[in-house]
Order: sequence, then structure tokens, then C-alpha cells
Amino acid sequence: MKRAELAGYIDAAVDESLAGCETENPLEAWTRFIDRLDAKGRRSIGDTLERQGRNRYTGEVINDGKCNIEPKPLLEPEDPER
Repeated sequence: MKRAELAGYIDAAVDESLAGCETENPLEAWTRFIDRLDAKGRRSIGDTLERQGRNRYTGEVINDGKCNIEPKPLLEPEDPER
């Protein structure tokens, strides 16, 4: 996951959280934001794992004879120039 992709998830979670937030309680607003961010991140990671021929929940390589995709690392090294 690259920084720009993560920033996109954060921005989307903020927008969705603020759009439906009808409370003045900051704890409720924070919880709503974190829940949205967590769901987006987990969905993205699961989708990436499945595209790589891995189980979306455990990350284990699925070896059912149907997948010829070479598994790639889920997290890429951070670019020091960014």
C-alpha cells in the first residue's frame, strides 16, 4: 500500500464520516471515522490478497491448482524521497 492510496482511504473515510455525522459528541465522530477507515483498509487488503492468489483473511497462499500468479508482498517499501 502506497502513501497516496492510504491518503485516499483517509480522505474518503473523513468525507463519509462527516456527511452522516449528526452528533456533537467527538468520541462518536471519532469512532465513526475509525470504523469507516478500518472497513476501507480491510476491504482493500483483502481484495489485494485475493488478486495475488491468497486467502483474503489469513494471507496464506491458496494452492488449488487454478492459480498461476506469483504472490507479491502486500506492503511495499516506503520511498525515502517522498
